Amino acid sequence: MATARQLRRLRIPGPGIEISALRADRSPIVYLHALNFDAWTFEPFLRTVGGTAIDLRGHGHSSAPAEGYWLGALAADVGVALRAVARGPVTLIGQSLGARVALAVAATFPWAVGRLVLIEGGVDLAEDVQRALHGRMRGFPTTFTDSAHALAALRAAYPLLDLPAARAIVRANYDGGHWRSPTHARTGIVRSWNLASESLAQDVSAPTLVVRADASHHWTRAQALALVDRFPGERRLVETPGNHYLLQTAPGALLSLLANEGVLPISVGGTTGPQGR
Repeated sequence: MATARQLRRLRIPGPGIEISALRADRSPIVYLHALNFDAWTFEPFLRTVGGTAIDLRGHGHSSAPAEGYWLGALAADVGVALRAVARGPVTLIGQSLGARVALAVAATFPWAVGRLVLIEGGVDLAEDVQRALHGRMRGFPTTFTDSAHALAALRAAYPLLDLPAARAIVRANYDGGHWRSPTHARTGIVRSWNLASESLAQDVSAPTLVVRADASHHWTRAQALALVDRFPGERRLVETPGNHYLLQTAPGALLSLLANEGVLPISVGGTTGPQGR
């Protein structure tokens, strides 16, 4: 049964770093997580559908060097991982930061991506929003007395984050009094947030599905439509109830949505279907 899949940790040597990935099986589906999360955020997908989830640089069990937190470097890391885990083009699914990185991967390594799914990828943030986000990350603690302290600090820094999503982030990042993702990783990513993320869409040849939560605080419907219009080939926008963290708060609904869109090889009821694309 799909729900009985065993997950195993992979270590992939990269250019100066080690990339970590969580694999259920060799299904041609690869997942990229959001900022402050790690590969475990896609556990419901891994156990139901299969595939491989990658820890981005500075997150989870991947290396956290002092530099390299821009989209091109993160995409290059994923390119190394894809060569290690994939036999051919994959369905690449990313959430938030992971969606931006997935977009860069599809534009940079078009032969590696057969289908692209961008969940709450957002668009270039306004300067004041970016400054505020950067300030919150710089001020966020790096050590905590316990997980409850980490949860309280996270909710204070991100007031729009609801409790289930905040708990999921703490589970992914809190490790014995410390936060897995170092401050320099988080701030470096935000500094490069606006670099080329939208313009990359014009270089993507893979069929693309863009998913926006209807209560998203990251982008409007008009911005989502503008992003979709940049893709030259097959593309589609779907909206679904929820906020930016819908993967963390309603993974079953998201699984059903992607199954209905023909992205995942399962029926809405969760029964594994054909693996072909």
